[in-house]
Amino acid sequence: MIESSEGQRSLRDALQSCVRAFTSRRIHQDYGVSEKRVWEPGAPGFMVPRDVQEPSWWIEARLDFFKGPEWDGIAAAADAWPALHELIGKRIATDAGTENKMSLQRLVDPFIPQPYWDRETQAPALPQFERRTFDEMFERFAKFVETPMLTYTTTTLLVGLRADLEMLPLRISDDVSIIALSDAEVQELGAQDLVPIPHGNPRDLFAWPGFPWLALRHERRLVRRLPTDESFETQERANEEMHERIHAAILRSLALLRYGVVGLGGSISRHSDWDFRTATIRRPRVETPSMFSLSERNLQIMPEDAGLLASLFNRLIHRNDDDAIGIATRRLEFAMEKKRPEDRFIDGVIAAEAIFGSDGNSEVTYRVALRLAFALKVDDAQQRMRVFKFVKRAYAVRSSIVHGNRPSDRDVVDLDGSRVMLSQHMRVAEDLIRAAVREAVLTTEGPFRHEVWDEKILAVTPQLR
Repeated sequence: MIESSEGQRSLRDALQSCVRAFTSRRIHQDYGVSEKRVWEPGAPGFMVPRDVQEPSWWIEARLDFFKGPEWDGIAAAADAWPALHELIGKRIATDAGTENKMSLQRLVDPFIPQPYWDRETQAPALPQFERRTFDEMFERFAKFVETPMLTYTTTTLLVGLRADLEMLPLRISDDVSIIALSDAEVQELGAQDLVPIPHGNPRDLFAWPGFPWLALRHERRLVRRLPTDESFETQERANEEMHERIHAAILRSLALLRYGVVGLGGSISRHSDWDFRTATIRRPRVETPSMFSLSERNLQIMPEDAGLLASLFNRLIHRNDDDAIGIATRRLEFAMEKKRPEDRFIDGVIAAEAIFGSDGNSEVTYRVALRLAFALKVDDAQQRMRVFKFVKRAYAVRSSIVHGNRPSDRDVVDLDGSRVMLSQHMRVAEDLIRAAVREAVLTTEGPFRHEVWDEKILAVTPQLR
């Protein structure tokens, strides 16, 4: 811990030297200035190479920021990083190349000015937090270094998710919730780039339920101990693994609600005591963002979904990806990413087979149809029979598609047996499978066993006449 005033001064001096060195190095690297000509504020002869892509005002604004008296005599101090690291100890990860770790480079980064062009004033400007004096920022920096408990909030864009804003924030678990993004967070996550609607009038955008964008917020807590204790990094790794599990669990829970499309966008991680630019902006998982722009295919959460969504999430977060439930829900998650209905349908059938038919190679169609019809807990015997027959025909349709054949017209039917379009048949099958898998998730305690379906079916008292 840094308790004495002398220690504070040492930290401040090391940080200043570090910032100066990093600024000089960045200008060398970004703008091709010779390393022999170490930049100093206001130094004559500093020239911007012709091939620099950034406009000259960007360089000028950046240099002006460092012309205050405390920045005189700037130099690239080779020992700045080790000095700063020695003062902070191992309480902060030092691997600047690791995306998910808080590094010294990230801590120093907020002190490096990043000018932008203000369209309103038609002049270069700095973000509001960079207008603070060095001393003001240093006070928060020192507090961050000395904080024994770190609380991070990670905000992940849920691309295309819709909800009534009155029901937000929606708490999913003790440390996970769905929130509406602020304007600043929309800008940081780049959500404004996903706004255009593929079909329809863009003027209707702001009247659409679910706007502004929604995100998943996860609070992570890490405890700092002695500088020689490696438990902090161990905690950080465990938290990152849990964070990835949370991402998977929320997507799979949403996939089990109803038909719809939602994807993960970028993530921003922040510490509550150091909220400047010490953020991790991960690359979005969505490779084709336009696919997840606002459209009729987006998934919408209803007020009555709150309890069900929380129940699904809290069961899936502890599930192994390799068991039947993990495989089935992962397939339903994959189905949300597919544009073609045939691809979504095939993923759904695979999910059904993982839950209802993977304990043998014979009579798979019969086994899946029987167990799925039972799992839906339909009271009416005739309706159960309709589901049973429909699933058998859906399996026939699936076989035709995967083997490159045209499905038979007699198999492309609705639940009541009437002929329908292929897309309608597949949509009904998806809804049945989703409901059955959801029931399996909610009723399974402990390890999943396929035999449990037969045991439940045989345990039902037959009504003999």
